Amino acid sequence: MAGLPSQLTAQEKLADAGQQVFASNCAGCHGADGHGGERAPNLATVRSVISKSDDDLESIVKKGLPGLGMPPFAYLGDDKVKSVVAYLRVLQGKTTATPVTGNSTAGRALFFGKAQCSNCHMVRGSGGFMASDLSVYGDGQASSAIQHAVVTHAPSPTSRGVKVTTKSGEKILGALRAEDNFAVTLLSPDGSFHTYDRAKVAAIQYTSESLLPKDYASRLSPTELDDLASFLITTAAQASATEKPAKRRQR
Repeated sequence: MAGLPSQLTAQEKLADAGQQVFASNCAGCHGADGHGGERAPNLATVRSVISKSDDDLESIVKKGLPGLGMPPFAYLGDDKVKSVVAYLRVLQGKTTATPVTGNSTAGRALFFGKAQCSNCHMVRGSGGFMASDLSVYGDGQASSAIQHAVVTHAPSPTSRGVKVTTKSGEKILGALRAEDNFAVTLLSPDGSFHTYDRAKVAAIQYTSESLLPKDYASRLSPTELDDLASFLITTAAQASATEKPAKRRQR
């Protein structure tokens, strides 16, 4: 552990250098705080960006995203590219590990048991298909923020539902995956896709509410909510730890 302070200092120095690089090359589009501007998206709080590895972010900075209007910045050189990603992590609040205050093992049991999260959500290849994959959801998230999202059943595009009633009386509830003037396709909790010809459908009921259960505040105790959040945070950390060696082996 003797070398740890110097490593932290080196990372802080890298981020300090990256602040100026970000201000000169990125802030004009992404905003000084990384929360987005008129010409470019939010980089600080969007989960799809936060969950990317440093290697992935450095690659994007170097190569750009031509289809989205982002130019390549490879001319900055490797050191400056690394520094701007280090500073981006500061804006994202990821300079320190997310503390785990609950029992992640108990949280896993809740996820796949009493809380029934796995009926819709998947974690590292296990669970349901109907809602978003939560394998890296806990990355950079505070336990309190995760618990709030659970008890307030915050809606997401993948957790909103639709119920189809056919003219033969069949009823099925699922997540809407596709629809046009001729057919509607749902994803049911077992991971199966169901496509119905509109001519054979008696009614389609859409809901703007989340399909997440609305009784988690009463169904789960504060300790259980803490355990569940700790499981998601720990799972995300494990996913990140296994991803980095795999990337190194590919080089």
